[in-house]
Amino acid sequence: MLNPLTAIALHVAASQASDQTRVVGGWLFLPSATRCGIAGTYGAEKERRLIAFVTDEAPETLGLSISSRDWSVVVDADYDATFYFDGAPVHAKAVGVANSGGASRGLLTTFNIAAIDALASAEELSVYAGSKLIGEVPLPGSATVIREMRKCIAALPSVVGARAREVDAARRRKRDPFSEIAPAPPAIAARESWITQDDYPPSALRAHEEGVVRYSYRINPQGRVEGCTVTRSSGSKALDQATCSALTRRGRFTPGLDSTSPDALHEGSMTWALPE
Repeated sequence: MLNPLTAIALHVAASQASDQTRVVGGWLFLPSATRCGIAGTYGAEKERRLIAFVTDEAPETLGLSISSRDWSVVVDADYDATFYFDGAPVHAKAVGVANSGGASRGLLTTFNIAAIDALASAEELSVYAGSKLIGEVPLPGSATVIREMRKCIAALPSVVGARAREVDAARRRKRDPFSEIAPAPPAIAARESWITQDDYPPSALRAHEEGVVRYSYRINPQGRVEGCTVTRSSGSKALDQATCSALTRRGRFTPGLDSTSPDALHEGSMTWALPE
């Protein structure tokens, strides 16, 4: 939510015309080098006004105010407001504001810039302060003027600068091959006590089988080893099976410390050597 004093300043700035001001789709389009605003009047005597604006200092924020010469809004006071775009509600905090001459008063609030889509597509905006309906604003021509407002926003210095930084970052990534290459996960060697020569399968001893088994595994949230897979066989099925069996049976890690992610893949190896 905007600071009340800042809100008032923006409200006044958005309602000031410039040499670029023109009528678009029945709305007053108020562009400048540092802000983009639109204003429309409604009511039987056109005594009420709706203003929407975006500033260079906050290009991701849409400011919206609704005011009337007949309202006794308390300036700087906070109000709970609900804005219905064709019946779709958006709740927001609003602050009481007055124009520079004090001839009219109203409410001002801010939305994420995405709300500009609702403003462009809706046919009517209904505004409630608490449970009290304070205005039903027809929005004919809003899509047309919002198109111009989008062009204005795209040309704001902060938006242009952000786009330039994005392009520069993309160029840097393109020049850097490692921007798309993830480093291999660090191998976590099994502790000696988990797999030992005492686990030598009798069938492998009788067959005089030995060799190095390379394997991978994951650590579950409880710190247990699961999904052990032989990635490079020793050439002995018995030794391969004994490796994963011992690791899965005895392997224990500290949850949250030894495993950065349940999906992290760890690697290790076991060298089986026949006793001399």
